[in-house]
Amino acid sequence: MRFVCLVLCGLLLAGCASAEVFETVADIPAEPVIAPQMQIRVELPQDAAVCVMDDGEGAKMFLCDGYSLWIQTLPGGDLDRTVRTVSGFDRQGLQILERQDGQGRRYEWVWSSAGEAGDQLCRAVVLDDGEHHYCMAVMTAAEDAASLRDELDQVFASFEVE
Repeated sequence: MRFVCLVLCGLLLAGCASAEVFETVADIPAEPVIAPQMQIRVELPQDAAVCVMDDGEGAKMFLCDGYSLWIQTLPGGDLDRTVRTVSGFDRQGLQILERQDGQGRRYEWVWSSAGEAGDQLCRAVVLDDGEHHYCMAVMTAAEDAASLRDELDQVFASFEVE
């Protein structure tokens, strides 16, 4: 009888062992909200622009009468990287005009470069909406730049995002 009581007590106490309890919290990190990419709008001269490259992701190159024009959307946040991508020069080596635009910050600058066909005059603009850099650059032969000034001023004035 004693033996039976001891076995029963042993069985009852065997279920009372302390079990380790693990508690986990599964935090799901919130993904950053990125503003949707807007569309670039620019007015090019009628019958004077031919699209020679379109990568399907927003980068396009046009050949126009006397100049070539390049349009692309780049990730925002690092203006130094964007200026280097567009012009090939460091931002500190350029004089960049910065102003507030209705759509964000607008940066414009010019530079020149020597090419195989002679000196090139280049002009660029970047619209920064805080999330993306909308870029346009124009290259023309230095001797043609003066005669194209009015046309290029109109093209740059029409450059916007929607």
